[in-house]
Amino acid sequence: MKRPNLLLLTIDCLRYDSCGFNGYDRPTTPNIDRLANTATIFDNAYATGPWTAESFPGILSGRLSRDTAYYEQTSWKAIPNDAPTLATWLQSHEYDTLARISNPHLSQYRNFDRGFNSFENLRINRLGEKFTADRAAGDSPSSKAKIISSIRSTMRRLKDYDIPLSHTAPVVAYRLNQLSGQWPTIAAEDVIGELIATIDSTDQPFFAWTHLMDLHAPIHPERAREGGLLSSDSTIRQFVWDANRLVNEYEPHYRDMYDSTLRYIDHQIGQLIEFLKANNKWENTVIILTSDHGEALYDRGIYGHAAGRDKFEFESDRHYMYDELLHVPLLAKSPQDDPQRLNHLFSLGWLHELIAELLGIEQVEMPLSSDRESHFNEESGEIIRSDVISGESQTIAVRNNEQKIITHRIENGAINIDAARVYAPEFDRREQHPLEEEPSPQLAEAIEQINLQKELPQLNGELSADTEELLEDLGYR
Repeated sequence: MKRPNLLLLTIDCLRYDSCGFNGYDRPTTPNIDRLANTATIFDNAYATGPWTAESFPGILSGRLSRDTAYYEQTSWKAIPNDAPTLATWLQSHEYDTLARISNPHLSQYRNFDRGFNSFENLRINRLGEKFTADRAAGDSPSSKAKIISSIRSTMRRLKDYDIPLSHTAPVVAYRLNQLSGQWPTIAAEDVIGELIATIDSTDQPFFAWTHLMDLHAPIHPERAREGGLLSSDSTIRQFVWDANRLVNEYEPHYRDMYDSTLRYIDHQIGQLIEFLKANNKWENTVIILTSDHGEALYDRGIYGHAAGRDKFEFESDRHYMYDELLHVPLLAKSPQDDPQRLNHLFSLGWLHELIAELLGIEQVEMPLSSDRESHFNEESGEIIRSDVISGESQTIAVRNNEQKIITHRIENGAINIDAARVYAPEFDRREQHPLEEEPSPQLAEAIEQINLQKELPQLNGELSADTEELLEDLGYR
């Protein structure tokens, strides 16, 4: 039998509790649920960081933020030069390594392409073509003029729907402008189509990775419609709901948009599964499905994962270390293993260990390791570590089965363990009630080990103005 293929599916912003196979009561993931029926499900898997740039160094190279490099500013994490990755490791085992992704953070300039024989970031490629063409057209209207014109026409349309103008008009106008020009995300249908074509072109055992962005705000109205779970098909209505989300005003319909878009993504994954089955690759392909982080859906009065400074833990952008972001779905389908659910703690920084076990190959050495003999046995005693660094500040979350601790370090100073927030995940799953007790000595020691001791190395280069604009459209400032 040939060595098994490996397919890594990552879905941006996918919450653990939004999946049917994890108990969600809406039909968001029927195809993934069927996949889960044949897989091992890890019920307590956690990301190494709360947003894409912090999490993917963990997924691809087993690193916390304090072990990474950065590109232009410390928030834009990168994999260090010459660091081993899943792709470099599997390439050394004679796998054809393939990636079709669309998140602008995951660029070759930040080493996320390390080890891939074929790597394409569809968003960056299409962005370059579009923005170069726009800027070459000297007689075309400016972006500002287009937006102003769009705002005026949209205000008239909002009146027809009897919708208050307040904050909605400029947001809706801007979204309509994006819809007619360049939407910030690439549709899962396109990304999966490119991945299928790439897999179909190789006759070697492959490691293929794709990352899907459709759940990331702003959600495209057509993809939400295709999911079939909306109460209204109106694009304007969806943009009004999105405007409420943007200013952190409770909007129950935004959850409908999120769920319906997840159903759309699920359909595209179903198409990928059908391709594997139709081309005799299904039985010999290991599939791992997870997310880089979840999404806040007004759990604490905010939406997203990169909102305003005043809404985030420790008053710092992107330092939101609660489990609506850190707790992620994880399933692993292997032809050799029986389906099961496992409850022990698992870090996405240990993914390389799980893959070694699934493929039956020697492990690669990466900074994060579990020291477990097998990830398919129920054992206790693990500590899960997550961190995020921006500017000169670092926020750390550590957990074991009894406690979760969130604490902070500012301007290269020592961590004040007395200011840590302590939670009991077993009894307070939603982390609403911090405990009046000290962190356990075991977790306090783990916090000190994660504390940033030196400056992160910087890669040469800087973001283009076009990429910065795109990242702003996705909520990163």
